[in-house]
Amino acid sequence: MATVKHIIDTRTKTKNGKHPIKIYVYHAGEERKFKTKLFASPDQYKNLAVSKKHNDKKLLDELTELINNTKLLCKEMEDAFQWFMFKQEYDKKVLKNEIKLPPKFRIGHRVYTKIEDDDRPLTVDELYRSKIERFDYNEQMYSKMNYENSLIALNKFKNSKMKYKDRDLLLEDIDKEFLDDWKIFIMKGKDGKPNSITTAKTYMRPLRSIFSDAVDKKYISHGLYPFGKGGYKIGNNKSANAALHIDDLKKLIDYVPVNDDERQALDYWTFSLLGKGIAPIDIALLTKANIKLIGGVKTIVFKRHKNILKDKSEDIDVPIKINEKVQCILDRVGAKKGKFLFPILTTGLKVDWKDYLNFLDLMGERLGRIGKKLKLEKPLFLYASRHVVASQLSKDGFNEISIANLMGNTTSAMARNYIGLLDNETMIKADNILDKLVA
Repeated sequence: MATVKHIIDTRTKTKNGKHPIKIYVYHAGEERKFKTKLFASPDQYKNLAVSKKHNDKKLLDELTELINNTKLLCKEMEDAFQWFMFKQEYDKKVLKNEIKLPPKFRIGHRVYTKIEDDDRPLTVDELYRSKIERFDYNEQMYSKMNYENSLIALNKFKNSKMKYKDRDLLLEDIDKEFLDDWKIFIMKGKDGKPNSITTAKTYMRPLRSIFSDAVDKKYISHGLYPFGKGGYKIGNNKSANAALHIDDLKKLIDYVPVNDDERQALDYWTFSLLGKGIAPIDIALLTKANIKLIGGVKTIVFKRHKNILKDKSEDIDVPIKINEKVQCILDRVGAKKGKFLFPILTTGLKVDWKDYLNFLDLMGERLGRIGKKLKLEKPLFLYASRHVVASQLSKDGFNEISIANLMGNTTSAMARNYIGLLDNETMIKADNILDKLVA
């Protein structure tokens, strides 16, 4: 059986000093608060039951009607109670489709850190910008870009709805219906050019992450979490395996570049292959300080940028032996001056982010042309070498955890303790396999 009562939400306030009154519903161990179109000052709310003022009596009558109708709805849905269905019926039957926008209230624009002394609700915009700032600080530029694009898409949707247009968006505004409508809005695109479902998923995942963080920090009840079981499911993108077929790989290795642009693109692709599938962002971040002498052999040793915020015990050093092939590539396309090994960045990832994106576009364009010229079955791009490495090592008998360690992917500390660190013989075997691919 559900419990229904009314409460005043003092976290927000209208320009005339009044707070919104909400309907509180408790059912099966979970609680939810629902909006009404009623407002009151703290004193007015406190004295509602005994007030003889005409205006207050009218407010009390309206509130009593809301409570009674909500109780009737709870009883009506008792045998098949579901929160998302309850909200739909509440909006339709209890509020009679006469929801009015509350007067705009100011709730500030500061980044959230600790809010022990701050009872106001945090806006979705604040939560986004807080995370974006942390990504910027840690130079996680891809994540920063994804969250910025998600926030832009969310604000476009918000501003298209009269219900949210003139106020800040709060976490409690976001439910399954909101998310369904946002997905449709994203996929419509603009200028007659629809977006794919993949684009919708990419924009929606940051919001799910932000909501999860807010639940963990107890900024909002877990009962209001709109994703997952019983709620909205984003789903995962199915990433196609970009590993080249052995015949196509042979075509690429045997191909003779017709100009310097093609030579440069193939050098970066080959370096990534010999570097155990080193990602483009890690290539860009390599410095001359990454070159070490290990067992008398010059070796590039790096940690994946993707893992920078993970537990230090999870860090994996990825070695790239500087053999004759690698040295030739460094001689041809390596940086002649400055701290970086390749001339992609000059100062750092944050400052040179646009230069890095331009480099990716340029290499993608050149490799794409080569792939079409050779009529390769799958598209050729810089990151595809990582798929080739994983596929080839798997064919040669390496297990998944060994491949993950060789390529710098983090696995659980327990798993690595169980199998032990990769020995030198395994490293040499992997290097020999990759060397033969480009022989």
